[in-house]
Amino acid sequence: MSPSQVKLSNGLTVLFIPHKDVNSVVIQLRGNVGSNLESKSEIGAAHLTEHIILNQIRPDVGGEVFGVTSRDDGLIMIKSLNSSFNKNIGAIAYHTFTPVFTKNNLELQKKLSFKEIDRHKNSPEKHLIRISNKTLYQSGRMSVLNTGEKDDIRKLSLSNIRSFHKRHYHASNFVLAISGNVNKNRALSLAKKYFSSIPLGIKSKSPNHYQDNSLQITNKVMPNLSQTYVKIDFYGFPLKNKRRYALSILSQILNLQIMQLINTKLGMSYKLSCFAYSSGTYGILSIVATLDEKDIDEFFNVIRSFIYQTPKNFGDKNIRSAIDRIVRNLLFDFDKTSLRADFYSQMRLHISKQKSYDDEIVGYKNTSKKAVVEALKYIKNQEPKITVISGKNLKNKIEKIFK
Repeated sequence: MSPSQVKLSNGLTVLFIPHKDVNSVVIQLRGNVGSNLESKSEIGAAHLTEHIILNQIRPDVGGEVFGVTSRDDGLIMIKSLNSSFNKNIGAIAYHTFTPVFTKNNLELQKKLSFKEIDRHKNSPEKHLIRISNKTLYQSGRMSVLNTGEKDDIRKLSLSNIRSFHKRHYHASNFVLAISGNVNKNRALSLAKKYFSSIPLGIKSKSPNHYQDNSLQITNKVMPNLSQTYVKIDFYGFPLKNKRRYALSILSQILNLQIMQLINTKLGMSYKLSCFAYSSGTYGILSIVATLDEKDIDEFFNVIRSFIYQTPKNFGDKNIRSAIDRIVRNLLFDFDKTSLRADFYSQMRLHISKQKSYDDEIVGYKNTSKKAVVEALKYIKNQEPKITVISGKNLKNKIEKIFK
């Protein structure tokens, strides 16, 4: 099922995704306003801008407000009861595009960002994900924390925040998705009422990312850790590249086979996953594990053999099984109003043509064994980017395994 799509006079794309079996409506603004668009002097501005906007939105009774800033985009969302839809769509429009920036609210959000950074640093699993980008991308904005480091945030001024908002928060950079139990004509009428006056602006151009072909290992030492946290990354494909389907299928196959060997037969890791992720300008295939230090050698040797040698049982049956799992999860997601909005807003923002859930399912089902084998070759031709958080330095040990 494809959503209804309308382009307002100012260029803003509005998506209407009906979901009659619920009593709520999701109002979602997704924009090309991620941290990758920050200049060197405004690192952290994307995240703080989102926080300041969220702090000013006061949803009507029965509404909840959420926000996320990623590398490629930013999301402002209100989950609303149907009865509060009129007020909440007006609130999200007004505060997203005409927020009030003051020194007090900037300093408050800086303090909250510091706490967020500290919270992640105190959780090895979360910190691992955050610092792995530096291993993958040795230079450019992608090499710095998505939020920015504390020193970056301290340097930000009101003029930095206002400048970032002025350059990127306009109609040509956003998609409005309305998903839920609300009349289509009512939804589109209110969208026109509250969003038509937003300036068109110039669409922001996302940067290219430099990919390093050499082996890269980052080892963060945190004394007294009883376990070792590992993330192994390979470059993948962005959303617009159809090869991402094959890479996702490959990740499912690797996930099952590696987990069976490492967890079931060797009992090395109580937590392990392999997954592929695609965004607007980049993609990643990752293997994440938590294990004991004594098992490091065997763990990396197992991973090396699976990646650089053709996995066993890499046949039609396993490929079909992987596709079935992916399709099942897509269908489960589609039952959730907010995830319907997520899917369509991401696809419309990052892929120019309209794409439906059915198109996505067909994309996976039509992926051939040859395409999955080619995806494996693509990974094999890369040197891994390895990030480790451990009680002592293991970098030399890991280098010996891969060299």
